Amino acid sequence: MRWPWQRGNERNEITPEQTQYNPDDEPAPLGDVHRRGEAAHRLLNDPTLAEAFKELREDIYGELMATTPKQAERREELYYEAHALERVTQKLIAYRAAARIRMAERAA
Repeated sequence: MRWPWQRGNERNEITPEQTQYNPDDEPAPLGDVHRRGEAAHRLLNDPTLAEAFKELREDIYGELMATTPKQAERREELYYEAHALERVTQKLIAYRAAARIRMAERAA
C-alpha cells in the first residue's frame, strides 16, 4: 500500500487524484485495545508530534490575538481548530488509558 504523498511524479508534484480521499489508502485498523494503546502511547511520547502540537497551539493563539473585532468568523474557525487539536490529544490519552485498564483487568 502506498500513501497519497508517496504517489507522484518524479518532480514530487501532487496530482489532482492524490488530493481525493481514498479509503484504500487508510492503514489497517488497530482493533486490539492493547495495540491501539501502545500506538497512542508512542504518539503521545513522540517529541516531534509534541513539538508540532505545541507550535500549532501557539500559532492558533497568535492568530486569535491578531484578529480584529470584525473578524468574528475567523475567531470561530480558530476556536474550532484549537478544540480539534485537543480532541485528538484526548482521544490518544483515552486509547492509552483503555489499554492500561485492560492490562490491569487481565493481571487481576
